[in-house]
Amino acid sequence: MTVAQYILQCLKKHGCHHIFGVPGTSCAGIYFAVDNDPEMKYLVTVNELEAGYIADGYGRFAPMSAVAVSYGVGNLSMINAIASAYTEKVPMIVLNGGPTANEQADQDVYGILFSHSTGKRNADLEIYKNVTVAAEMLTDLSTAQALISGLFKKASETPGPVYLEVANNFWDKEIEVVEEELAKEEIIANEDVLKAFFERISVAKEPVILLGSEICRRGLAKQALAVIEKLKIPFCTTLLSKSVIDEGHELFIGTYDSDLVNKPPRRYAEASDCFIALGCIFGIDHGSLVKTQYKTMVDVSYGKARIASTAFEGVALKGFLEGILSHKQAQLLIVNRSELFDNQKLMRNPTKRPTHDGVFKAINKFLSDKGDQMLMVADTCLSSYPASDLQMPATKMFLANPVWLSIGQGTPASIGAHLATGKRPIIVSGDGGFQMIAQTFSTMVKYKIPSIIAVIDNGLYGIEQFLLDKKFYTDTSTPSIGFNTLNRWKYENFPEVFGGGKGFRVNDTDKFYETLELAFAYKDGPVIIAIEINPKDIPTEYVKKIESLNL
Repeated sequence: MTVAQYILQCLKKHGCHHIFGVPGTSCAGIYFAVDNDPEMKYLVTVNELEAGYIADGYGRFAPMSAVAVSYGVGNLSMINAIASAYTEKVPMIVLNGGPTANEQADQDVYGILFSHSTGKRNADLEIYKNVTVAAEMLTDLSTAQALISGLFKKASETPGPVYLEVANNFWDKEIEVVEEELAKEEIIANEDVLKAFFERISVAKEPVILLGSEICRRGLAKQALAVIEKLKIPFCTTLLSKSVIDEGHELFIGTYDSDLVNKPPRRYAEASDCFIALGCIFGIDHGSLVKTQYKTMVDVSYGKARIASTAFEGVALKGFLEGILSHKQAQLLIVNRSELFDNQKLMRNPTKRPTHDGVFKAINKFLSDKGDQMLMVADTCLSSYPASDLQMPATKMFLANPVWLSIGQGTPASIGAHLATGKRPIIVSGDGGFQMIAQTFSTMVKYKIPSIIAVIDNGLYGIEQFLLDKKFYTDTSTPSIGFNTLNRWKYENFPEVFGGGKGFRVNDTDKFYETLELAFAYKDGPVIIAIEINPKDIPTEYVKKIESLNL
């Protein structure tokens, strides 16, 4: 078996059947191997950043993801996407073809740079150590199996991206492979943690559970729901775990998206006398919550636990959940959720000209009508937080980038998510973010990805404008900051430019839902809808934030 064949075997064992990327001579060996493997496919993208984002989206719904691009120019172009996967803990392997021993020797001895080299030895490897959970270089074929299988184990168990650099003449080298089984997971509940946990909740009158991304990454939704129902504790989710459990559940109180606005989930979580975080990653938008609850909270996430001021190492979330389920104690709490989960009240009534609120009212109805067929993708923009208030009619149908917060990630990530789930993406993106990755439309056309892309066309980096000068939105005479202004594109003409798909432009609220139906009826590729929105329009929750500041 060759090195490339063994890598593909490991991918299949870990539930990955696609490789994304832009092939170059240094990594072509892995693509040739895919050509000869009927169980694997590759998807060639327009650029490397796009490839990384697609792999990121795939790994959020599949057990493992893979991406392969050229040394240097490809890897460095892609690094932002890998940082996203690293920050939000997405299992992935980055495959890179490095220099041969002779090429490295020519550089060391004669100063002859090999292709795409910066002149620094092991440059790509050293850079990727900062955005992966492990980074290795294959230099000894006799240890290839142990090194490769070890990386896959690390990516799966941590979870997160790993980096493997293979000399570009090693891909087709034969290696000895000993048949091995995936290690059986042995999860043991930590009794000290469980004891401290039950002591903590035994005195609580208003506990609340926040479910985070680890519930998704490790497939723990069933156990988490069983714990919620046993303890009768109300729960909310982060944006990374939105729709991991049925949002129609009687104990669900909403999605905690940020501390931007004092919405019901925030009020309930911050006022709780026993805040329980399960599998969470906390970003800047959770600052108020964590600071408020830090000294008394329960936090069991990614191998660590903290019950108030007592910390524990080596605590598996699965073992913790199963330990709770096997424990005899149960809470008998009842929550009145009538006030807690009608976030649609936050939105203003639609006007003739489209607004952010009107767009999301239409999308909420559209998702309700289409159900489990759809995958909601919220790109980082002014629409990120309103998307959290959408009521998901099914599970595993939401994707966002709320901790890394890279604008543009959502559109290419939707391709990977679609391939992993089979669900049809509907993406809401700001025009600033979409312009960064617009060539993704070409990839969607090439592979007939039936995405529906709703572009908020307001000619502005809206989220940056809000963060830097909120008065723009309250004073009709205040101009936008000059560097936040965008060139206006005719997005509806993309199908003509890229040779496929459909395009629409909407400047009427009533027409937007009709256009969504037209887009849904088209199955043969992507649909892009440019929604004309006044640059001074922002979602209601941003308005409430501005009002609270008394500008």
